[in-house]
Amino acid sequence: MNNLETHLVDDLRDTLQAIAREPGSVSASVYETAQMIMHLGPTPSTPAALNWIIDQQKSDGGWGLVHLPDARQVVTLTAVLALHQFGQSDHTRQAKEAGLAYLHQLTEQGYFMHTPSNGAELIIPRLLAEADQAGLALSRAPYQKMIEKGERRQLLLQMIPQIEKTQAIFSWEAFGVEPKPEYVDGSGGVGHSPAATARWLALAQNNPVLAEKRAQAQAYLRGASAVAQIGIPDVVAAA
Repeated sequence: MNNLETHLVDDLRDTLQAIAREPGSVSASVYETAQMIMHLGPTPSTPAALNWIIDQQKSDGGWGLVHLPDARQVVTLTAVLALHQFGQSDHTRQAKEAGLAYLHQLTEQGYFMHTPSNGAELIIPRLLAEADQAGLALSRAPYQKMIEKGERRQLLLQMIPQIEKTQAIFSWEAFGVEPKPEYVDGSGGVGHSPAATARWLALAQNNPVLAEKRAQAQAYLRGASAVAQIGIPDVVAAA
């Protein structure tokens, strides 16, 4: 098949999966799973979770819904980083290289990310910084507007005394540095997000004062895994 045909096949597969899903149900998330692995891994089930992530990869090398190109950048960057950090097999290396090739191809095509403020402006700069640290240099050109928007948002967040009462808490994995107990909400998670909760847990693990909140957060992540219905502890559903 040519590129257009494979793109249409991927799009059809995404549509059929969405139609088959029960109303009100949630599904396992590549982004949330990869973030949790990066913050809390490795665990005994990490290899199986990485294989699950690879199984979700599209034919063009990227991850995510093919008709949402901006969102795909966030998911693909996160998946590539998780595979690079914890993947040890040729299979994971090949999937990572395909993901990087997809991102490089977008740059060559002159793509630029223009998603409105929804947390991506905070998440993208962090992912790019982590890619640099991992030796996976990626062009900043497609994301420059997101980076500039993220810098402005970071300045605003520094002036907000109660982050937990704002929408920013849903993207806490992108900017969180201090695991305050009040960030853990009634669900036991942070921002109703496995990714944000995993970030909070990683930062809180050596603080005895937060033992009770840690237990709540761990229970929340177990619940997110159960809801995903994949049978792999490290694979979690989006909120």
